[in-house]
Amino acid sequence: IRVCCCLLGTVFFAYGAAAASVPAPTSLLVDQVGALADADRAELLARLQAIQASGRAQVAILISSGTDGEPLADYSLRVAEAWQLGRAKRDDGLLIVVVPAVPAARIEVGYGLEGVIPDARASQWLDDLLPAVRNKDVAAGLDRLLQRIDEVLPLTAPKKSTSEENYLFPDHPEWRLPFVLAIFSPFALFPLFFGRWGSLASGP
Repeated sequence: IRVCCCLLGTVFFAYGAAAASVPAPTSLLVDQVGALADADRAELLARLQAIQASGRAQVAILISSGTDGEPLADYSLRVAEAWQLGRAKRDDGLLIVVVPAVPAARIEVGYGLEGVIPDARASQWLDDLLPAVRNKDVAAGLDRLLQRIDEVLPLTAPKKSTSEENYLFPDHPEWRLPFVLAIFSPFALFPLFFGRWGSLASGP
């Protein structure tokens, strides 16, 4: 039993030591292998930034140099956890990991987006992406993928300005003055009925 435990410990230690390191999230698009031309990288990054600015989700891409033998599902999950994509209360992050050398790809979806991007849909998108990765046309494949993601992301409701939220009777502005007079005019009558104490009450 001791020998078996030692052997299992050695296997787990070797697996942990071989695990690929997670790159720092220096950008929404991290290309470790230089798979993208500068123009393609700029265009994809602009699309990622536009999605984030819209408040609908936070999408990031990692073009990885490899997982050092670690299953891509485990590696991409570690990257997603380290990068902490999405808003905390909505968990609306999405990570795309592409490994051109294999080739392989995976999409990690936050819980907040699972309703619009279920596993079946993500799997179909990956099936469409992989031929482009094999043909070393990663930019075109990612561009199509981002287009599909953008099409299914939920729309954000327009924010009301503070003035609109606090404005009295926005549909009937003619009611505002009568309302104010009805509320505050009685205070002007206090001195007539309560003398000095009424003046103190009506002063504010």
